[in-house]
Amino acid sequence: DWSSDVCSSDLSDNLPGSPSVGAFLVRPGNSNNILIGSGDTGRYAGTGMYKTSDGAATWHPVYPTDGTSWPSTFQKILTDLHDPSGQTVLAQGDTGIWLSTNFGDTWSRVYSGPSSDLVQDPVNTYIWYTGVEGVGVLRSTSYGQFFNPIGSGITGPIGRVSLAVSASAPEHLYAITAITNSNGLSTSLGGIWRSD
Repeated sequence: DWSSDVCSSDLSDNLPGSPSVGAFLVRPGNSNNILIGSGDTGRYAGTGMYKTSDGAATWHPVYPTDGTSWPSTFQKILTDLHDPSGQTVLAQGDTGIWLSTNFGDTWSRVYSGPSSDLVQDPVNTYIWYTGVEGVGVLRSTSYGQFFNPIGSGITGPIGRVSLAVSASAPEHLYAITAITNSNGLSTSLGGIWRSD
């Protein structure tokens, strides 16, 4: 229940671009800084990423600075747990993963290709994983700089892949796969998997 004593301000009133939001991140230690990635998978295309540094009084678009283009939808924007300043973030969308070291002012793509989820190992913070349709799981052991396939053992049709890592047992990666239709929408469960 979103009662008025809990949420009293609509921070999206001044948000330009697509009203469809796929992911957002509030900077730890400074809630005036927020990133929003637009787009909703299988429903509405987005118009890029937006940032506010004044608590949503104003928003402005931010862009990749390496010549790449934003995906049509975002699924995740995450703070890098390895960076105590909270400046390093990774954004994952349907066509890749981008990295910023200044909380979204500049971005560069670190993985180009389909992607449906992004998680960081909460203990071994140099390790990141991304789910990839048709492949399974890619892993980075370079603080999110490079991603490579791992032998996940996932079989059957691999549609959307969602991932989770537990701090109590980071040696295990969990994956849920879905069978998707031609529009990219999940139609049935493909399987639930755990790495050993």
